Amino acid sequence: MIRTFVTWLVQGFLAPRASVRQLLAGGFGFREAMLMLALGYVLGAAVGTLMIDAPRNGGGILATHLSGIVGQVMVFFVMSGLIFWVGRAAGGGGSLAEAQLATAWFGLVSTLLAPLMVIAMPRPVIEGTATEQTAITFEGGNITLLFVVGAASLWLFSSAVAEVHGFRSIWMVAGVIIAIPACVMLIFAGLGGA
Repeated sequence: MIRTFVTWLVQGFLAPRASVRQLLAGGFGFREAMLMLALGYVLGAAVGTLMIDAPRNGGGILATHLSGIVGQVMVFFVMSGLIFWVGRAAGGGGSLAEAQLATAWFGLVSTLLAPLMVIAMPRPVIEGTATEQTAITFEGGNITLLFVVGAASLWLFSSAVAEVHGFRSIWMVAGVIIAIPACVMLIFAGLGGA
């Protein structure tokens, strides 16, 4: 069972459309989507805990994980809703249940990128005391690797959305995924300047 799961997970990374197609044909539902979401969180948290200096007090770790879980569930519902509604508005044929499965699967498959993301991200360095912080600077990280991880994430996500809605072009989907937040940012920037 574990070997099959690992094989499927690797397929999800190497052939995402075929993987999502297999997932959607498997008769899975909301329960399985929630299980994938939970497993993705646990794997991501394990990678983060092993690769990043964890907070020193136990309460900090618990609060971090509880807020992470709540945040991941909220992102899941927002993303799957957007995948469904925007995809339908663009002529796609996917259902909300399919969007939820694809969103959860993307979250799980993209945990394979977590170690690279941890390496790529600059780490904040806080100067000063615990009560009086004087400056925050960033050190380390790798902008090229960060770009590669971001592009891989975009490709995986675009593949999942394209498969859910039956779109032929992953690149068209990727363009829409980039354009929507860009337009929202421009709108808010315009409102902020008014």
